[in-house]
Amino acid sequence: MIANEFSCPFCCYLSPNSEELQTHVSSEHYKELKTPTKSGKKQQSHESDESFTECPICMTYFSIKEIDNHVQKHLSEAEPSCSTEHDALVATCLHNTERMVEENLAKEAAENLQLQLLQEEFNCDPNDKVTYKKQAKQVMEKAVGRKKMTTTEYYRRRFEMLESLEQGIDDGSTLTPDFAFKLSKLFNQNTRNNTSIILNSTSVHYGRGAGDSGWGCGFRNLQMMISSLAALPAYRDHLQQFQDKIPSIPKLQSLIEDAWAIGFDPRGREQLMGKLVGTRKWIGATEAFVLLSSLHLHCKIVDFHSRSGSKVNTELFKWVLKYFQKDLNQESLLKPGSVELANIPILYLQHHGHSRSVCGVQVNMKTKAASHLIVCDPGMTKHQLSAALNGNKTCSLSKTLNSFKEEKYQVVAVVGISTTEQFERQKDVDTLAEKIYSQKT
Repeated sequence: MIANEFSCPFCCYLSPNSEELQTHVSSEHYKELKTPTKSGKKQQSHESDESFTECPICMTYFSIKEIDNHVQKHLSEAEPSCSTEHDALVATCLHNTERMVEENLAKEAAENLQLQLLQEEFNCDPNDKVTYKKQAKQVMEKAVGRKKMTTTEYYRRRFEMLESLEQGIDDGSTLTPDFAFKLSKLFNQNTRNNTSIILNSTSVHYGRGAGDSGWGCGFRNLQMMISSLAALPAYRDHLQQFQDKIPSIPKLQSLIEDAWAIGFDPRGREQLMGKLVGTRKWIGATEAFVLLSSLHLHCKIVDFHSRSGSKVNTELFKWVLKYFQKDLNQESLLKPGSVELANIPILYLQHHGHSRSVCGVQVNMKTKAASHLIVCDPGMTKHQLSAALNGNKTCSLSKTLNSFKEEKYQVVAVVGISTTEQFERQKDVDTLAEKIYSQKT
């Protein structure tokens, strides 16, 4: 090396003066100076919450407390020893390192805030000690106090609930009997000649109960999906364990935790603080995908996003129609005024704050487009649904395009039984989500 030449700490570049070297470092090695925290996340450790970042010179990870001294050590070993110019180089690199650390801390704070908001959205209150069992007991006690339930009925229902919880099997108290038959009959009586309907052939409805009112819609939708799937010819043998033995909500919570334990959706597990059992945390489409995937079912998750100034409901309706039509041999099989039963799984439909199950679609025979979705809402109680069915009212179940006003929807669909490779791939939910955007108007 020529005397008084300065060497770049990142590459073999040599410079006769420090100013030129500073320009080189700033222009050619900007990315190295902005290296983010490892994997863009906090280092996961139960022993320490320290953040780690990468040294821009040797690419080794150090804590934020140690990185300044470490970089300075590198620079003190660099050529040459001319103090004034060397100090300028040290100052430049340390300034850039400090900027990098500040950016990492800001990014970490933003991630923590996002995580906190997600936990609030999913009702992740660590101080909430009310469980499914305790809420059910409180609701039934209030019903007795208001003379809406007799003491005898209270003890009978409490005993049934405790027995159900011990076995992990839903007691069926919110299940509408013969729902698929009643649904088909309802639409056969009310379908006009200019429309046609495709219905899932094994639809069931679980409404909200005393123990899950206000937070259990995701779990009730999972009960509908599992029950319907177990009755379909293509899934009957695979899900034999669930025939007439639908998991209770606490059991579903446990099954999701079991799926997390074998590697499904680590990010979602973190957002829900790794615990569902004994809580009233809400779940969404991701948790539904996780549970169904853990049962070795091949699933798809689709995100529908609205572009600025446009609606996403049209894209949602197109997708749902195509999904339900695939079980039919030909589109021409749809006859005006007919109700076709399809051996295809129902869909899990999520939007902000609520989820429902889609068990069919109504088609306008003139335009060949979906005009309504046939929706099972777990927010409806067994008695409310029975009143709608007996009153020959389709409006509670048949929803128009304009009733879907959210900017984002998520759909979970079961499309088969998974192979070993698909089972492993579905553990990473984020990489599998298909995204569909509304068309700009």
